[in-house]
Formats: sequence, structure tokens, C-alpha cells
Amino acid sequence: MNDDLDALFARLAQQPLPHRLGGLEAGVTNGLRGAGATIAAPWRYAAVGLALVAGVGAGGSAAALRQRPALAADLSGGIGLAPSSLLDAS
Repeated sequence: MNDDLDALFARLAQQPLPHRLGGLEAGVTNGLRGAGATIAAPWRYAAVGLALVAGVGAGGSAAALRQRPALAADLSGGIGLAPSSLLDAS
């Protein structure tokens, strides 16, 4: 089966590209260079600033609202039954 796939891929590699796909990469690259550089620069800075403010705000509020972790005092419900407390009872 691998030999069949290798032969199919080799045959496909020898075929020319369709005419409509030949200049697709260059056209897309030129379009992105022309339009994106002049219009998007101020918006990029604004978007990065907004994301930074939102991230700091969300992180700060999450840290402020976070409850403290449970202390070991929560496990002291049966401390009167500990062997050390029974030794002092005499």
C-alpha cells in the first residue's frame, strides 16, 4: 500500500498547478502587505492595550475574590481523641 501511495504522490507532484492557483500565494501576500500595514497599526496598539487592561483587571479581581485556603484547624475536630491528649488526662 505504501508503494501505491508513493507512486500516486510522485505522479501528482509531476502535474502542473492549475492556472487559478499559480499566483494565489503572491496575490494574498501583496494584498496583506498593502492593506494591513496602513490601516491596522493604530488598531493593533489599541487592541493590545485593551487586552492588557482586561487581563490585569480580571486577574486582580480574581485574586481579590479568592478565598483563603483551608487551614489545618479544620482538621482538629477530633483532637480530644488523640493519644497525646489522653496521656495528659491522668
